[in-house]
Amino acid sequence: MLTRRRLAAASAVLLAAVLAILHRPDPGSRLAARRAALEPRAASDDIRVAPEEALELLYNPAARLRLLDVREENEFNLFHLPGTRRVTLEALAQGQIAGLARDDTVIVVSNGEGRAREAWLLLAAAGFERSYVLRGGIHGWLATFGRPERIDPSRPVCPQDECRRYRFEAALGERHPEADPGPDALIGRTFERKVRVQGAQKRKSGSCG
Repeated sequence: MLTRRRLAAASAVLLAAVLAILHRPDPGSRLAARRAALEPRAASDDIRVAPEEALELLYNPAARLRLLDVREENEFNLFHLPGTRRVTLEALAQGQIAGLARDDTVIVVSNGEGRAREAWLLLAAAGFERSYVLRGGIHGWLATFGRPERIDPSRPVCPQDECRRYRFEAALGERHPEADPGPDALIGRTFERKVRVQGAQKRKSGSCG
């Protein structure tokens, strides 16, 4: 049986551990302290992955690709890329990033790049060094792999192209053919690769998630 002194000592250690966890800075707090240092990279082209490279990574299990979508729920339900996980900026700021490993390749998606870049800042502040932004967002993906009529030129272009300008007849999510045009869509295309991956580029059956 524990003596009173040992019980008190054990309780003190447990309390210290709990307090350490409770006072651990969340990504939002870390970003507030590091934003000035991270902003230049967020504004650079280094973190922007072309739609073609994102599709290629979808077919490469060695990439350990994780797609995070920070759009509104109705936009996500309307159309999203295969295996994508929807998260909010608020959740990322609070550190709700369960299921992500530091060696995962993370690509953040929004309509354009504005919200995705903010998500990238939060991930970078949390220590996810292999995180990127999809160049042009969903608009860029559809401009690359979608039918021309998917983009409605009459819809407004908001700052950082975050207002939705694509249209679909039904909310089919990743079941739209344009969500996964297949590796043959890359034939004859040239693009700059930003992500270093080792291993054969062959996708397992099913989604990347």
